[in-house]
Amino acid sequence: MNFKNIKKVVTSWFSRPWYPIAISAYPVMALLSANTGQVQPGVVVRPMVASVVFGGLLFLIVWLFTPGRQIHKAAFLTTLLLALFFTYGHAYIYIDQKFPDANYTIWLAVGWIILFFLGVFLDNPPKVDLRFVSGDS
Repeated sequence: MNFKNIKKVVTSWFSRPWYPIAISAYPVMALLSANTGQVQPGVVVRPMVASVVFGGLLFLIVWLFTPGRQIHKAAFLTTLLLALFFTYGHAYIYIDQKFPDANYTIWLAVGWIILFFLGVFLDNPPKVDLRFVSGDS
Protein backbone atom coordinates (compact mmCIF):
# COMPACT_ATOMS: atom_id res chain seq x y z
CA MET A 1 0.00 0.00 0.00
CA ASN A 2 1.57 3.24 -1.11
CA PHE A 3 1.20 6.76 0.27
CA LYS A 4 -1.56 7.77 -2.16
CA ASN A 5 -3.76 4.88 -1.07
CA ILE A 6 -3.14 5.60 2.60
CA LYS A 7 -3.92 9.28 2.06
CA LYS A 8 -7.12 8.39 0.22
CA VAL A 9 -8.30 6.05 3.00
CA VAL A 10 -7.48 8.50 5.80
CA THR A 11 -9.09 11.38 3.91
CA SER A 12 -12.27 9.36 3.40
CA TRP A 13 -12.39 8.52 7.13
CA PHE A 14 -12.00 12.11 8.25
CA SER A 15 -14.15 13.73 5.56
CA ARG A 16 -17.26 12.36 7.23
CA PRO A 17 -18.35 14.03 10.46
CA TRP A 18 -17.67 11.62 13.31
CA TYR A 19 -17.55 14.11 16.17
CA PRO A 20 -21.24 13.88 17.22
CA ILE A 21 -20.63 10.24 18.09
CA ALA A 22 -17.44 11.10 19.99
CA ILE A 23 -19.22 13.89 21.89
CA SER A 24 -22.07 11.55 22.80
CA ALA A 25 -19.60 8.93 24.10
CA TYR A 26 -17.52 11.42 26.10
CA PRO A 27 -19.72 11.80 29.23
CA VAL A 28 -19.83 8.06 29.81
CA MET A 29 -16.07 7.71 29.36
CA ALA A 30 -15.39 10.72 31.60
CA LEU A 31 -17.56 9.24 34.34
CA LEU A 32 -15.75 5.92 34.02
CA SER A 33 -12.34 7.58 34.20
CA ALA A 34 -13.35 9.51 37.32
CA ASN A 35 -14.43 6.26 39.02
CA THR A 36 -11.83 3.85 37.64
CA GLY A 37 -10.99 2.16 40.92
CA GLN A 38 -14.62 1.84 42.03
CA VAL A 39 -16.34 0.23 39.01
CA GLN A 40 -15.61 -2.47 36.50
CA PRO A 41 -15.10 -1.30 32.91
CA GLY A 42 -17.87 -3.66 31.77
CA VAL A 43 -20.58 -1.56 33.37
CA VAL A 44 -19.97 1.14 30.76
CA VAL A 45 -21.33 -0.88 27.83
CA ARG A 46 -25.05 -0.22 28.29
CA PRO A 47 -24.79 3.53 29.04
CA MET A 48 -22.28 3.92 26.20
CA VAL A 49 -24.61 2.20 23.73
CA ALA A 50 -27.56 4.29 24.94
CA SER A 51 -25.58 7.53 24.68
CA VAL A 52 -24.16 6.77 21.23
CA VAL A 53 -27.58 5.66 19.93
CA PHE A 54 -29.08 8.87 21.34
CA GLY A 55 -26.38 10.91 19.60
CA GLY A 56 -26.85 9.01 16.35
CA LEU A 57 -30.63 9.41 16.37
CA LEU A 58 -30.30 13.09 17.21
CA PHE A 59 -27.85 13.47 14.32
CA LEU A 60 -30.28 11.73 11.96
CA ILE A 61 -33.19 13.93 13.07
CA VAL A 62 -31.15 17.13 12.78
CA TRP A 63 -29.84 16.04 9.37
CA LEU A 64 -33.39 15.42 8.13
CA PHE A 65 -34.45 18.94 9.18
CA THR A 66 -31.31 20.72 7.95
CA PRO A 67 -31.99 22.75 4.78
CA GLY A 68 -30.34 21.01 1.85
CA ARG A 69 -29.47 18.10 4.14
CA GLN A 70 -25.94 19.34 4.64
CA ILE A 71 -24.19 16.71 6.72
CA HIS A 72 -21.53 18.99 8.26
CA LYS A 73 -24.06 21.58 9.40
CA ALA A 74 -26.17 18.80 10.89
CA ALA A 75 -23.10 17.44 12.69
CA PHE A 76 -22.29 20.88 14.11
CA LEU A 77 -25.85 21.43 15.33
CA THR A 78 -25.98 17.93 16.80
CA THR A 79 -22.72 18.55 18.64
CA LEU A 80 -24.12 21.84 19.93
CA LEU A 81 -27.29 20.14 21.16
CA LEU A 82 -25.34 17.33 22.81
CA ALA A 83 -22.97 19.77 24.51
CA LEU A 84 -25.89 21.81 25.85
CA PHE A 85 -27.71 18.64 26.94
CA PHE A 86 -24.75 17.17 28.79
CA THR A 87 -23.69 20.44 30.46
CA TYR A 88 -27.12 21.56 31.69
CA GLY A 89 -26.92 19.49 34.86
CA HIS A 90 -23.44 20.75 35.70
CA ALA A 91 -24.52 24.37 35.31
CA TYR A 92 -27.66 23.70 37.35
CA ILE A 93 -25.70 22.17 40.24
CA TYR A 94 -23.09 24.96 40.16
CA ILE A 95 -25.73 27.70 40.29
CA ASP A 96 -27.67 25.82 42.97
CA GLN A 97 -24.59 25.72 45.19
CA LYS A 98 -23.83 29.42 44.66
CA PHE A 99 -27.42 30.69 45.02
CA PRO A 100 -29.48 28.09 46.92
CA ASP A 101 -32.46 30.39 47.57
CA ALA A 102 -32.94 31.67 44.01
CA ASN A 103 -35.45 30.31 41.51
CA TYR A 104 -33.30 30.05 38.39
CA THR A 105 -34.59 26.93 36.64
CA ILE A 106 -36.58 28.82 34.01
CA TRP A 107 -33.77 31.34 33.49
CA LEU A 108 -31.22 28.60 32.98
CA ALA A 109 -33.47 26.85 30.46
CA VAL A 110 -34.04 30.14 28.63
CA GLY A 111 -30.28 30.75 28.62
CA TRP A 112 -29.65 27.32 27.12
CA ILE A 113 -32.29 27.93 24.45
CA ILE A 114 -30.68 31.30 23.63
CA LEU A 115 -27.28 29.59 23.37
CA PHE A 116 -28.76 27.04 20.98
CA PHE A 117 -30.34 29.67 18.75
CA LEU A 118 -27.11 31.67 18.83
CA GLY A 119 -25.29 28.57 17.59
CA VAL A 120 -27.89 28.06 14.86
CA PHE A 121 -27.52 31.72 13.85
CA LEU A 122 -23.73 31.42 13.73
CA ASP A 123 -24.04 28.25 11.67
CA ASN A 124 -26.51 29.86 9.23
CA PRO A 125 -25.79 33.59 9.08
CA PRO A 126 -28.34 35.68 7.18
CA LYS A 127 -27.49 36.44 3.58
CA VAL A 128 -27.66 40.24 3.69
CA ASP A 129 -25.44 42.82 2.07
CA LEU A 130 -23.85 44.88 4.85
CA ARG A 131 -21.79 47.17 2.62
CA PHE A 132 -24.16 50.06 3.40
CA VAL A 133 -22.87 50.07 6.98
CA SER A 134 -19.38 51.12 5.92
CA GLY A 135 -20.63 53.64 3.36
CA ASP A 136 -19.50 51.63 0.32
CA SER A 137 -22.05 51.50 -2.49
